Amino acid sequence: RNMSTIPVLLLMFLGTSCPSRAARLLDVLFEWKEMEYAFPSPSARDVLVKTRAYIPGNSIPIDVDVWEQGNGDNQVFVTIPRFKPGVPATLTTVVLGEDGLAKLLPFPDWSWHREGNCEGLTSVFRVH
Repeated sequence: RNMSTIPVLLLMFLGTSCPSRAARLLDVLFEWKEMEYAFPSPSARDVLVKTRAYIPGNSIPIDVDVWEQGNGDNQVFVTIPRFKPGVPATLTTVVLGEDGLAKLLPFPDWSWHREGNCEGLTSVFRVH
């Protein structure tokens, strides 16, 4: 199956007492048909697509965690291991783009996600 056709949902689990109750307590925070990154500019995105450093549809999220900062300004972290080529960032936070759509912003910034940079992030699987 092509992953770009499967909706990707980020869910925040709010209850654990029983499966039927837990199912009622799930809230959809963000959803995509295809994961999209918060690129610095449209031209930066185009360069990454042309060089195959970003292949739309190859970013498959594995883990999600919400960092509750106590002031109501929570951050949602998403891990995207590099199982396939064309994943430009492997640890991201979710931000709303200028178009109002949820985008993945590399954490802590783009410089940590350069392929072949052993001092950066290579392929993040889990966050706690």
